[in-house]
Amino acid sequence: MSLSDILSLNQHNYYRRIDMELSIIKKQLDDLFKERDEASHKLIEIEGAIKALNNLLESQGSSISIEQNGSGERSSKLYYKNPASLAASLIGEEDSQKKKYVFDDGYHVNLSNRNKVKLVIKSFNKFVHNRQISEELHAREPEISEDDWAKKVSGALSSLRQKNQLVNYAVNGYNRNTFWGSPKWLDDNGEIISDYMYDEEYLQGDSETITI
Repeated sequence: MSLSDILSLNQHNYYRRIDMELSIIKKQLDDLFKERDEASHKLIEIEGAIKALNNLLESQGSSISIEQNGSGERSSKLYYKNPASLAASLIGEEDSQKKKYVFDDGYHVNLSNRNKVKLVIKSFNKFVHNRQISEELHAREPEISEDDWAKKVSGALSSLRQKNQLVNYAVNGYNRNTFWGSPKWLDDNGEIISDYMYDEEYLQGDSETITI
């Protein structure tokens, strides 16, 4: 091998090594950007939950103060101007169950309809029919009827599909039997992975394919 060949090979290996190092840096940046976006979305949900609870307190003439100690830790103190009114708003005369403004999965009334739909589908952890989504949303916010929720859900699902955040699966191509879920819940052939299979009780009408 000539000297020029050796120099050319060394130069090729040098640029190849640089390219690999840059690819690693790019992947690290992409991972950090993704982590930052996820943290940002979570922060928005938390701020929305805080706002919902503050609005509830203010509507009853109550308030909350935030105090910070020397180590930077925060604590809150609640002040009741009208305790009886606040209690009456949380406990109905006909139903002693407390109304939930914030749920364990992060759902709260101030979220957008799209985020509400995503959280509900995530809580089911499988492909679900839009009727299931409407039923669950009505259970969480009963002041809105299932029919009204169905209208809100339809628009939210279309938007989420356009953003590639959700996919729909029509059983045997029958539109009334369309189920919604995460793109990750489909296999390479576009079929639903068994762990995320829909509930057959929500199949409507005749979804069987008949050959004549």
